Amino acid sequence: FGPLVLGYMLWLVKMAQKNKIDKLLFFARDGYILEKIYHKLVYQYGLKSPQGIYFLISRRAASISSLKKKEDIEFIVNTLCKAKKLKINQLLFQAFGVRAKPDDLIAKKFYYELSEEEFIDYILINYQDMILRNAEQERIQYLNYINSLSIHKRDNVGVVNFVSRGVT
Repeated sequence: FGPLVLGYMLWLVKMAQKNKIDKLLFFARDGYILEKIYHKLVYQYGLKSPQGIYFLISRRAASISSLKKKEDIEFIVNTLCKAKKLKINQLLFQAFGVRAKPDDLIAKKFYYELSEEEFIDYILINYQDMILRNAEQERIQYLNYINSLSIHKRDNVGVVNFVSRGVT
């Protein structure tokens, strides 16, 4: 895979230069080794290229930190939750970062035991406030992390999302 990765990295440097990119974000986890290769390549050959930053991100981090209203919760349920064969209490924690109420017997069921409409209503009636409060806290923490990277509004930022399905 060496020649393939080298070709990709040289193309990436060329595209970043062409598009006047100031900073390149290498998305976690797929970008971990690419960011290391990028830095080695740029340093070893003295290439004029943007700053490479390993950027901690995941679908969960991006989706939870973007939740601000009921419709956002519905969107997450409709797009991310359907592929999981989890019990509702597991899904609540993994998808939204909240724990099911101890006395919630429905949370012990698999989400597919409810119709889509019932499932969304159940989540909104029982957990919407908890989800949105948690999302606000995670958003604050995530924005603090992003601010720590010294990425400014004036920066032209490129992203490297190498092996993802493009959902991040």
